[in-house]
Amino acid sequence: CAVTVFFIYAKQWVLDAKRVYTRCMLLNNKTVVITGGSGGIGFALAKALIAKGARVFSFDKVKPKERIANFTHITVDITKPATIKRGFKKISPPIDILINNAGVMRRGKILEASEDDFDLLFGINLRGSWLVLKYAQPYLRKRPVVVQMSSRHGLALPQDPALYGLTKRCVKDLADVVQATHPAWNIKVVCPGPIDTPLTWTGVGAAERPKKRKLVRPPEHIAAKIVALLESDKKTILFDAKKWDEVILD
Repeated sequence: CAVTVFFIYAKQWVLDAKRVYTRCMLLNNKTVVITGGSGGIGFALAKALIAKGARVFSFDKVKPKERIANFTHITVDITKPATIKRGFKKISPPIDILINNAGVMRRGKILEASEDDFDLLFGINLRGSWLVLKYAQPYLRKRPVVVQMSSRHGLALPQDPALYGLTKRCVKDLADVVQATHPAWNIKVVCPGPIDTPLTWTGVGAAERPKKRKLVRPPEHIAAKIVALLESDKKTILFDAKKWDEVILD
């Protein structure tokens, strides 16, 4: 009996070891597209993925300030379908991982927001994300991994920033609808807490900055979490306000 038990545990150990090895190798030589990859979370994530052996293509309107190997900037405005189509044509398929990260922030209560801000936030955060998914289809591998970047504000809709939270709730819902219609796609959703990026500081007054400075985390923090998510079979990263940290969930 002891010998039998030993072999059962040994077999399970080998299977577990193989799974760990596979996850560690998952990102090596993979082709990744990140929108908004020139700064903030996008650029930190690009560096983390490249460190794992991935090739990263960034769709962004501006070039990154830092040049790194295996990172290709492609000038794309995700509100304009023609530039998205041109961007994908510059990448040799298949694309293994697509990360919809680009976004903008405006603060204020829902009925105090301007029409321009409404159009801007929904145009980039939601419509832009949808356009990228739409025109990526011919270039994706048969079972791609897709990451939709939502926010803690997409989980519990705030009074302020109201429009931003609403768009990020829609981004999360978009992921659910796309997953239902494309069951072969592995769609993951990230809802980070406050991260030290230009987006986070948009509309924050001087008096509020010292307090907020104590709450934010560096982009590398959430980038490491997203890499761990990609290397796992989990589906979601959610911000836990009690722990003041992001947790990876099924």
